Amino acid sequence: FVFCLPVQKFVQGNHFLYGCVYAVFLVTYLMLVCCKNVRRKFPHNLVMLLIFTLTLSYMVGVISSYYKVIVVFVTLGITAGIILVVSILSCQTEFDFAAFIGIFFVISIGFCIFGFFTIFLCSSILQLVYAAVGAVLFTLYLVVDYLWVIEI
Repeated sequence: FVFCLPVQKFVQGNHFLYGCVYAVFLVTYLMLVCCKNVRRKFPHNLVMLLIFTLTLSYMVGVISSYYKVIVVFVTLGITAGIILVVSILSCQTEFDFAAFIGIFFVISIGFCIFGFFTIFLCSSILQLVYAAVGAVLFTLYLVVDYLWVIEI
C-alpha cells in the first residue's frame, strides 16, 4: 500500500471499498464480542479471526497509503517499542492496574470529549497533546489487558 504506486492510487480512489471492508470488520468484531458460540467453536473462531485480521490489515494499509514511508516506519518502531516495554513491565510488576479500570474509563470519556473540541479548535499543540494523552491512555489499557491474559 505504501510502496506500490498503483495499489496506493487504487485504494485512495475507492472509498466505497474501504467502507465495505469497514462494515465487514465491524460486523465481524461485534460477532466476536457478542456471540460466544462464534468465538468458542473451532472452525468458526478461526474463520472469524481470519476475516477480522484481513479487514483490519486492509484498513491499516489504506490509512498508511496516505502517509510517507518514513512516518509509517517510525509509527511501526514506536508501536513495537511500546509493546516490548509493556510486555516486560507486565511480566515483572506486582502492581494491579486493573484496580484503576474505572478511572481509565472516565479518562476515556474525557479523551473523547477533548477530541471533539480539538476538531473545532484546529490547534497543532492541542492535537499533539491529544495524541500524547491517547498514546498513554491506550498503553495503560494494553497493560491491563496483558495482565488479564497472564492471569488466565
